[in-house]
Amino acid sequence: MDFDSAAKIKRIVVFLNRAYGKPVRTRMADPVDELIATVLSQNTTDKNSLSAFALLKRGFRSWDELLHVPVRRLARLIKSAGLANIKAARIMDILHEIKRREGTYRR
Repeated sequence: MDFDSAAKIKRIVVFLNRAYGKPVRTRMADPVDELIATVLSQNTTDKNSLSAFALLKRGFRSWDELLHVPVRRLARLIKSAGLANIKAARIMDILHEIKRREGTYRR
């Protein structure tokens, strides 16, 4: 990237920050939480995905507990995030694979 391009990018970032505010970047403490939240966030609004994620966190003490839930039930629980059948299957696949590889969901 040449100097002119870098300067333009900096000016654009300043303009966007003034217009929309500086973006807030947050990270969850648990990588599995982050991964599940990411799956839920695909093709939906933050409001809908965060609502579905909060429902899962309130309803289950652990991701291991969620593994014992039928995929159809999980799909009903995360319906607010959209594409519930696809996301439910993905989440289950992810959790099973982590369990198979690591034996636990702890860091």
